[in-house]
Amino acid sequence: MEVLTDPRAEWKQEYNEVWRIERDFFYDPNLHGLNLPATRKQYEPYLENIGSRIDFSYLLAEMLVELTVGHMYNTHAHRSAVRSGQSWVARR
Repeated sequence: MEVLTDPRAEWKQEYNEVWRIERDFFYDPNLHGLNLPATRKQYEPYLENIGSRIDFSYLLAEMLVELTVGHMYNTHAHRSAVRSGQSWVARR
């Protein structure tokens, strides 16, 4: 099976999901005083220049530190070599 991916579209979706999850499930409903819409808007322009999964993970780490919580972790998959227009081939 061959699957074409668009990492930039995936990263944009993940970016939006991260902010939605933090908004809906962060333990402090006041988000430690963070203005979530303003912070989301502040980091969104960086998505245009993301070139790898590692870059995207770095962006997530930088923006989530704004919540000022000591137990916020971010890990990344080892798919950094995949660029827009490349495909994944699953083999048995």
